[in-house]
Amino acid sequence: MKQTIYFFKTTVVASLSVGLFFLLSCNLDRFTSDKVDVKIEPQMVVPLAKGELSIDDQPDLSSIDYDLSFTLDIGVSGPVPLPVPPFSNKSSAPANFTIDEPIFSEMRVANFTFRGVLNSPFNITINKGAIIRLRNKNESTPFVTHVTTQDIPPRGQYNFRVEASNFVVKPNLVLDVVNVSSPGSFTPVDVSNNQVNVRITLEFLKLDYIDFPSGSVNEIEYTGEFELGLSNDDRFSGNIRIKFENRLPLNILFDVVFLESNQQTIAGQLTNPPIVLLQGTVDTPYRTSAMINATNILRDANKIKFIRAKAQFSVPSNSPTVRVDKTRTLRFQMIGDLKAQLNLGGN
Repeated sequence: MKQTIYFFKTTVVASLSVGLFFLLSCNLDRFTSDKVDVKIEPQMVVPLAKGELSIDDQPDLSSIDYDLSFTLDIGVSGPVPLPVPPFSNKSSAPANFTIDEPIFSEMRVANFTFRGVLNSPFNITINKGAIIRLRNKNESTPFVTHVTTQDIPPRGQYNFRVEASNFVVKPNLVLDVVNVSSPGSFTPVDVSNNQVNVRITLEFLKLDYIDFPSGSVNEIEYTGEFELGLSNDDRFSGNIRIKFENRLPLNILFDVVFLESNQQTIAGQLTNPPIVLLQGTVDTPYRTSAMINATNILRDANKIKFIRAKAQFSVPSNSPTVRVDKTRTLRFQMIGDLKAQLNLGGN
C-alpha cells in the first residue's frame, strides 16, 4: 500500500504510514534451526475519502451550451444586392430557450459566467456598443448584459465573456441584442440573410438556493481523482464503511462508483443497490452508516483512478415546491477496514 492515499474533492484526510496501522498476527507453522515460515495478516483502518455534496454539484448546471438564431431587421433586405443606409438603435427579435435539466422552478445564483460567439450575417460593419442581453421570459429587466467593445467586421465574429452575481433565474430564458448600429454601405451588398447566430455557454458556478417543484426528480454528483494505492492481486480483502450526515430536506438514494482513467469505464460498483438516506435538517441531520464488502473492488485496485458520488432525490407529487439552499448538504466519509495476506519466508 502507498504511504499517501489521494482523496477526491481536494480533501486530504491524512498522510498514512502503513506501519502505524499494522496489527500483526503471526502463525509460526514450522520452526527449525535453519527455516522459519511466517504468515502475517496485517489489518489497516484507513480513512479513504470524505466529501460534501450540495446544490453547487448539479452536473447539468456546470456548463450548458446553446446554439441560437434570431432575426435582426436592419431596414433593408432582398434577393439582390442593395446599398444599406447608416442606422442606429436597432433591436433583434428574441431568441427563446429553456434550461431542461435540472428540473427547477427558480434558483438564486451567487456566481455566474456567460460567454459566447456572435456571428454576423451582414456584409456591413456593426459598430461597437451593441448590447447582448439575457433575461427571464416575461420579465423586462435582464439579469446579465454585455456591451460589445469592438466593431464586428462584415460577416465577422465577436467573442464575449461576462461575469454576474446575485440574481434569480427561471427555466425559460430570452436572449436578444439591442442598440445595434452601423455606418452602412453605399456600395450595394448582399442583404438576403438577416439571421444572427449566437453560440452561448452558461456556467452556474455558485447557487444560493434552488426550488424543486413537486414531482421532479434530480441529482447532485461529484467526480474526482481517487487512488486506493493497492496492487492488483488477491492478497487484499476487507470492507469499506461509509458514514453519512444528510442535511437535505429530501430522502436520498446514494451511489458510489469507482472509475478508470477515462472517467467512463466502471472499475468497481461500491453501492449496489444505492443506499437509502432519510431527509434531515441543518440542526438535526440524519446520521447513519453502511458497511460494504469491497474485496472484489480491492482486487482491481490499480484500475481505479476516479470516484463518482451521486445523490438522487425526488419531490413527491403531492408535496409543495421544496427549496434547498447552500447550507443543506450531504456529508459522507469513507473508511477502509482492510486486510492483507502475506507470506514471509518458508517454502
